[in-house]
Amino acid sequence: MARRNEIAWYEPFWSELGDESILHPGHFTKLKPSIGKEVFAEFLKQNQITGKSLDIGCGNARHSIMLAKQGFETHGFDISESAIETAKQKVKDAGLEVKLFVDSSLDFKSDVLFDVIVDAGCFHHLLPKEHEVYIDNILKISKKGTMFYLSTFSTNTGFVQGTYPKTEKIIKAEKTGLYNHFFSDKDITNLFDKQFHIHKLAEYDKILTPFVFKYAIMERK
Repeated sequence: MARRNEIAWYEPFWSELGDESILHPGHFTKLKPSIGKEVFAEFLKQNQITGKSLDIGCGNARHSIMLAKQGFETHGFDISESAIETAKQKVKDAGLEVKLFVDSSLDFKSDVLFDVIVDAGCFHHLLPKEHEVYIDNILKISKKGTMFYLSTFSTNTGFVQGTYPKTEKIIKAEKTGLYNHFFSDKDITNLFDKQFHIHKLAEYDKILTPFVFKYAIMERK
């Protein structure tokens, strides 16, 4: 079910970046976790949460590395083979072990029930009609008490030419061909409150970009 436009964009992107990904200005290529993920990492420490973790859309494995450093048995996947190749090298360079593989958030299946799941930018590229499949997949690989971190584009983002006309919540971006969905607190609550207790909903501005990111720290009921 992985969409061709996503693979068509991400595969050459990661292939061209290679080991230079850390120097790229794109937010998903830096190795340092973003503000929201650092807050989540501290939440996990304070609540002494351990076990198995999954990084959805892991890219260069920056969040997989963060979780592995905290002692989690970490798994991560991305739809781009080149991203996974880069991720494996970054994990090796860090002297860590992470189980990395190619897959899609709409197709992923696992016999493992994870204690922590992180999605730092996949969900907001799905169409509304795909949300049910995504959430159902999350439920199949989680259990009561599983912590779920989700970050998305926020509706508080200003106008971004070719990406987000202020009057719309979802649009197909001109440059990438990807669907960008911008969420409010109410949107996140309506989608996830039935199955998850929402511990925290917050936002942060992406430095040097016009984007505002919303993040949620949730616990499976």
